[in-house]
Amino acid sequence: PGDLADAHRRYAAARDTAIPPGHQGPRPSGGVGGTRRGVKCLHAHLAWFLAGGDDPVGAWVAARLESQVPAAPARRDR
Repeated sequence: PGDLADAHRRYAAARDTAIPPGHQGPRPSGGVGGTRRGVKCLHAHLAWFLAGGDDPVGAWVAARLESQVPAAPARRDR
């Protein structure tokens, strides 16, 4: 749970940094997939991991896919 909570915080920080300073519209909240704690969507965690995010759930899903699917997607280097 601690590693996952840290991953949610890192994701939120990276996302918030990408929002322009003068942004007037709605602001996303939560961590990966919009969740505040736990796992909401495996695909969202996998996508963040493949895009270079440090996500233990995404890493777990990627490892399972690599063992099951010959042409599983590869992680992108940042």
